Amino acid sequence: MGRTPNPDAKAELLEGIVEYLLRGGLQDLSLRPLAEALGTNARMLLYYFGSKENLVVEALTAAQARQQAVLQNQPPSSGDPTEGLRRFWGWFTSPELAPYARLLYEIEVLAINGHAEYQNFAREAVHGWVAFVQQGLQVAPAQASLIVSVFSGLLLDRLITGEVKRVDAAFEAFVQALEKAGAV
Repeated sequence: MGRTPNPDAKAELLEGIVEYLLRGGLQDLSLRPLAEALGTNARMLLYYFGSKENLVVEALTAAQARQQAVLQNQPPSSGDPTEGLRRFWGWFTSPELAPYARLLYEIEVLAINGHAEYQNFAREAVHGWVAFVQQGLQVAPAQASLIVSVFSGLLLDRLITGEVKRVDAAFEAFVQALEKAGAV
């Protein structure tokens, strides 16, 4: 009869895995280098997580929970939707959250390329962001989808080019267009 996994040890490993993924992403993830970075071995990772796929899913879920906790700890907005959009953009583009955005984009690309283990996670992440915007701004699902898509595209542009002023100006133009159209 095998030993029961120690939940504290697993939680510590999971935190380390999340940090590892936020630094290096998923592209070249291999259990041996990961285990070495965590001060353990690949067998122990498999013992606690069952498979590399389960390890990745648990780590992505933990990373998403961390990101949501940061968002929920933000001070409440004044109720003005455009001020809320601007605050969300500031939070979304902060250096603290850039690693989460890079990891999410990587997951989305892997999902697009047919990696089944990432497709559900990516789909749920998109639906979660749409629901968050819809609830926070009290807008229709189509408007929330538009806002999430623009945020996503602009953030991707900013991460790729590093052109903060240009992209931030494009975001501001988007907010002003929403205001002019009476969409927020």
